[in-house]
Amino acid sequence: ELKRIKDVKLRSLLMIYPISALLNTLIADEGIVCNFYINFVILGDIECRQFANYLKIFNRNKEEMFCKNFDECVKSKDEILILNCFEDVGESEYKRRRKISRSIGMAEKIAKGELYTLDGCKVTSPVMIFSNSVIRSKRAVNIFIDEDFMENDEEQCTEDDVIGRTFFEFIEYCEKNYSDVVRIIQTEKGAKRGADLRIACAIFEKFWISCQIDMEKMADVKMSMIDEALKCELAFEDDLIGDFVKIVRKE
Repeated sequence: ELKRIKDVKLRSLLMIYPISALLNTLIADEGIVCNFYINFVILGDIECRQFANYLKIFNRNKEEMFCKNFDECVKSKDEILILNCFEDVGESEYKRRRKISRSIGMAEKIAKGELYTLDGCKVTSPVMIFSNSVIRSKRAVNIFIDEDFMENDEEQCTEDDVIGRTFFEFIEYCEKNYSDVVRIIQTEKGAKRGADLRIACAIFEKFWISCQIDMEKMADVKMSMIDEALKCELAFEDDLIGDFVKIVRKE
């Protein structure tokens, strides 16, 4: 099903981002943090729900994709925090702006390593925002999604939750090979952007090898393009949280 996504960089990123979330606690324990967040700038009339199959790790059978309760969200572990910066039906301008401000504020604090739960635990979960605007921040990776990003080939869709089953089997692999997983994590130290994704790639590749499957060939992805995918950001070097550049949405 990943093959329906046309751009190989985006396809590779969507495959590995949830894997990095699954490994988040182990990676964070070694002092490696996800020091960026992804902002999907949606252009045109696109149903965001179709991304849930790639991004949701737990409760995959539930319709709701976005985090609703911020206090509950920060307690979640080893999954992606998916935040909604769209205007909801019947939502006032004040509520919309407050929601956007809180979402971006949370994403910024997590990327800076400055958000903690009430019991003092640092929140390190990867964040993905869905919006129709560019976020002006050096920590935001702005990726534009238009109506042509995915093939409309229903034959490639299956009722069997292959992605969900892969998550489950990957967790089992990490439990059985805990020492090897930690060793791989410890080889990638430092604050360089994307370190957590490179770790996830290395461990995920080991997982597929153990299954005797060529991951890149099967899913038509290129792990070497992960760094390239993170360069999709606009070159903002300021931290103007909430200062949006409006995008003219496609008719």
